[in-house]
Amino acid sequence: MSETIAELEKLRVRNDGGRGDIPAETDAAISPDCQVDKSLLELFREQARVQPDRIAVIHHRKRLTYRELAERVSEVASHLRSLGVGSDDCVGVFVDPSIELMVGIWGILFAGAAYLPLSTEYPEDRLRYMIETSVLG
Repeated sequence: MSETIAELEKLRVRNDGGRGDIPAETDAAISPDCQVDKSLLELFREQARVQPDRIAVIHHRKRLTYRELAERVSEVASHLRSLGVGSDDCVGVFVDPSIELMVGIWGILFAGAAYLPLSTEYPEDRLRYMIETSVLG
């Protein structure tokens, strides 16, 4: 397990398809005591609690801290739950890459559902096929 974590520590994330480095304030390494038995949602909550003012999402010139992201995600999740979305549901996401996309995906996950990414670049026939053959259809 420690070998896997050591390999992950070597990875650097880049934004904009590799056209530029992510600012230093977002350059967080995986700690050696990383809890691999936690879910993705638990890890997100932990980051929002431990580092609320660190940058969580950057898209072009827009940035959200973990605190801001967690607040927006909570609003989306609450709204989805009020619409009856929950576990075993799948929500289609048809949004261009953006901060809103990240908020939406996390909101869906926090509502207990899964998401189906529907790229705005997909041809209409492919989108129709994906929707009709998924649990959305």
